[in-house]
Amino acid sequence: RVRVLVDDLHTAGSDDLLLGLAAHPNVELRLFNPFPGGRGHLLTRFISSGLDIGRVDRRMHNKLFVADNVAAVAGGRNIADEYMVNAEGSNFIDMDTFVAGPAVRDLSRAFDLYWNSEHVYPVEQIAFSPSSPEQRRARFEELTASTRPPTDTGRIPDDGQVQGSGLDLPFDRMPPPLVRMLNLPYELAEGRLGPLLPAKARVLVDPLSKTEGVNEREHSITGTVFEGTYQWFTTSRELLRMTSPYFVPDDKALQSLAEARQHGVRLQVVTNALAATDEPWVHVGYARQRRALLKMGVEIYEISPSLSAKRRRLGVIGKSLSALHMKSAILDHRQVFLGSMNLDPRSVRLNTELGLIIDSPEMAAQLEAMSDLASVYQLRLAADGYGIEWIERNGDGEETVHAEEPETSPWLRFKLWLLGPLVPLGEL
Repeated sequence: RVRVLVDDLHTAGSDDLLLGLAAHPNVELRLFNPFPGGRGHLLTRFISSGLDIGRVDRRMHNKLFVADNVAAVAGGRNIADEYMVNAEGSNFIDMDTFVAGPAVRDLSRAFDLYWNSEHVYPVEQIAFSPSSPEQRRARFEELTASTRPPTDTGRIPDDGQVQGSGLDLPFDRMPPPLVRMLNLPYELAEGRLGPLLPAKARVLVDPLSKTEGVNEREHSITGTVFEGTYQWFTTSRELLRMTSPYFVPDDKALQSLAEARQHGVRLQVVTNALAATDEPWVHVGYARQRRALLKMGVEIYEISPSLSAKRRRLGVIGKSLSALHMKSAILDHRQVFLGSMNLDPRSVRLNTELGLIIDSPEMAAQLEAMSDLASVYQLRLAADGYGIEWIERNGDGEETVHAEEPETSPWLRFKLWLLGPLVPLGEL
C-alpha cells in the first residue's frame, strides 16, 4: 500500500502523470490545498483562484518518506532529478536523515495528520480524465519511458578506497559518513542495515491551523516548527551554524542574533550567492540585511556555483552541484537540526514545515567535516564600513577580492536594485 501526498503548487500540466500513478493497484495519491481550475499552467491556476488567493498562497513544504512505520527519511529534498544528483545540468546540494526507532512513529503520525486533513483531496476529485484505469496506467508508462535511473556508483569498499574505481571523484578515499550513505541502498536491498548513530531525536511539525491562517491572523508562532527551532537556537552558548538556501531574517530575528553575539556565541550563515540562487527575488530580502549581519559579527558564507564545480569538493559522483537546497543547523558542536524549513518569512508565516532536532555530537562532527567552506565566498565589510566584499580563496589560501556580487551580470544587479524595494518581505 503506497500513499503519496503532494502539494499541488508545482503540478501544473502533470495531471496525466498523477492520475496514471494513482491508477496503479495499491497506490493512493492525494493533493494538498489544490487548485481546482486552470490546471494546465501555473498562471491560469492563480487566475482561476483569484478570489481564493489567501488559501492557495499557503503551501505544504514538508518532505517525508516513511516505510512500514519502521524507517523514515526526512529533510529538505524534493522529488526531482536535480534534487537527486541525477540531472545532466546543475544539481542541488541537499541533505536528509535516515531514521529508525521511536522517532519514526512520530513522523508517521505527522504524515497521517496531513493525509487525513480537510485540505487534502484525492487526485481523481481534482483532475478529470474520461480514461479507464488501464488507459491511465498505459499513459503513465508512456510518460515515464524516457526517464533515467540514478547513476549507480556500485558498492563502495568499507575502507572508502575509490582510487582506480573509475569514478570521477575529487579524492582517493571517501569519508566514512559518505561511504555509509552511498552503501545504504545496497544494505536495504540485502535485508540488513549497518550501524546507525544512536541519538535522541525530537520531531517538529507544523499544526494544520497554519494552513488555515490562524497563526498569521493571531501573529502567533505557537506550536510551529519555527517556534521549536527558535527556542532551540536560543540555547546556544558557543556556536550556531545555520545553513539555508533562503535566509531572510526579519527585525526580531536580527535582534535575537545580536543578543547571541553579545553573549559570545559564534554565528555562521551558509546560503546561496546571487549567482547560485534559483530565487533571485528572495535574495533581495537577504541582501537588505547583510550589512547589519556583518556589523554584528555574523560570519556569512555564500555558495559559489563556479567554485563548487571547479573544485568538485561538493560533488559525489562527478555531477555539477551549483546551488544549495539543504536546511540544517549545528548547535554547540553537539546538536543538529535537519528539516524542510528555510529561514525566511514564508516558512514562518505561510508554508507548513517539518524537521528534527537530533542530540548527537557525532552527527554534528560529521556535518562540520562535510561542510565545504572552500567552495564559497566569505563576506566582509569593506574598509569604509559600508560596502561589502566577497573573498574567494584558492587551494593555497590566496585571496581574490570581489567588490560586486560575483558571477553575476550588471543587468541582473541593476534589475534587483531597481525593483527589489518593491518586493514584499513577508512573501519571501
